[in-house]
Amino acid sequence: MTKPKERQISVRIPAELDEWLQKKAGEGNGKADFVRSIIEAARKKEIEEELFAMFEAAAEDWDEEDRAESEARLSAWSGHAQDDGYGEK
Repeated sequence: MTKPKERQISVRIPAELDEWLQKKAGEGNGKADFVRSIIEAARKKEIEEELFAMFEAAAEDWDEEDRAESEARLSAWSGHAQDDGYGEK
């Protein structure tokens, strides 16, 4: 399996931002690695927000019966007993 080719970019930043970046990156850690981690975290957050929006949109169509059924299945899957509404578990 081949690894996707990484791209390199060049960004000009003011001296005070460069100083801040060096402090945040710390000794022994490269500024490039720190910037990469910031970009990866932002992308991960964006993906999570997109997934959350998809689940929210799908949940809009659910009624109380759908939610109860889902909770019962999740409870059974996790090994927890669920009250069936008739006083039995």
